[in-house]
Amino acid sequence: MHPMLKGWLACPTCGGDLVDAADGGVRCTGECGTEYGVAGRWLDLVDTKQKVSSEGPGDTLAMAWRRRRWDELRGPEAPENADYLAAIWERLRPDDRVLDLGCGPASFLAWLADFAPDLAILGLDLSAPALEEAEHAIAGRDNVVLARASTRRRLPVGDGSCDVVLRRLAPGLPEEVVRALAPGGYYLRFTFGPGHWREVYDLMPGLPRAREDAIAGEAERLRALGMEVEEPIRKTGTEEFTTAAVMLALRSNPAAFHADKVDFKPMRGLWSPEGERLGRVALSTEYAILVARKPEGPAEKPKRTRKTKAAEESAAEPTAEASAPIEETAAAEAAPQQVAEALAGEKPKRTRKKASPAGAPEEAAPDAPAAEKPKRTRRKAAEPASQSVDPAPGSDLPAEPAADVAPEPPATEPAGESPPARKPRTRRGTSAPPPDADRSPVDAEPSG
Repeated sequence: MHPMLKGWLACPTCGGDLVDAADGGVRCTGECGTEYGVAGRWLDLVDTKQKVSSEGPGDTLAMAWRRRRWDELRGPEAPENADYLAAIWERLRPDDRVLDLGCGPASFLAWLADFAPDLAILGLDLSAPALEEAEHAIAGRDNVVLARASTRRRLPVGDGSCDVVLRRLAPGLPEEVVRALAPGGYYLRFTFGPGHWREVYDLMPGLPRAREDAIAGEAERLRALGMEVEEPIRKTGTEEFTTAAVMLALRSNPAAFHADKVDFKPMRGLWSPEGERLGRVALSTEYAILVARKPEGPAEKPKRTRKTKAAEESAAEPTAEASAPIEETAAAEAAPQQVAEALAGEKPKRTRKKASPAGAPEEAAPDAPAAEKPKRTRRKAAEPASQSVDPAPGSDLPAEPAADVAPEPPATEPAGESPPARKPRTRRGTSAPPPDADRSPVDAEPSG
């Protein structure tokens, strides 16, 4: 087991502690005694004895490859990516534990690791081919670990063990998100709206489309579970795309499973009205970011201020906050770049409270000195992708591997500076029973 995962992972079957096994995998020391093996360079934490009817095979290798190409073309400065990153930076502490549900090819995790190398990041995905592609994206980043696990079941982490839980175009169970979060922790979900690329989806009703009530339904459920839910961040606009770029995006999400049954000619007609061939066409864009916080309890301290230490020390030369709205007309001004520069400076180190074993009393000494942990090498923030979203002329898709597999039922969906130190979030050591196996969340959100 990767050292970063010790005291963080827990059995997804019964919630017991996981320890190293002789074959390189892990085994549960709890009542189920399940053993989990390894696949590639990551743990396989899927219990094959459990069956979940709403669970499919996940993305194919070709879908994951296309998704990574799409992420590279868009880059962290694209409006939808920059706004999501800005929302995360505003609530992030330098050495938080971050869990990503349905990480796919892990392009987003690579951006996070480059901008904040002290984070401990765990990416989960059910698709083994997607994790294979993800290994290329996170290569050389020692603070990112991948594991194969289903986000439609009990998550393989301990109760209250995560400071931040991310969900970007992937399924998830609100009950599990709440269980995994530490008091004071944040949950941030990104999804495209039903109006995203409506010019395309209106012409092809056979393609799966994002649901209108996805965010509202989950927000209501989270409130019922005791979470503090903020008003969702919603953005609409227009942006020009080539037909090849749109096809690349569509074939990287669950729409790819329907490609053989859908006629794409009406969509292509958008780029050739009355025989005229257009290079780009303006399409509607719409996306939303849901932010929820787990309360710290009755003795809750005041919420964190959004003002950073650097802003206080250099009031004469204020910089734009990472949370500032990013208009479509100024997409090149990426908030993550500002945050990257801030994170490169000195940051106050905080003590992360180690998860207690099941049944053990919590320690209430936040000022106790923490054990010295090795310094991670800080890498320079990655330069924004400078490529255009135009694949090679005369072709609908760039060259890609011949690893496409037959369509299967869809399961997953596609397409600063640190604040002042505060009370460490508490990680409980007890485990709750797993959720109902067939519980299915509202998570249909396929868009580019």
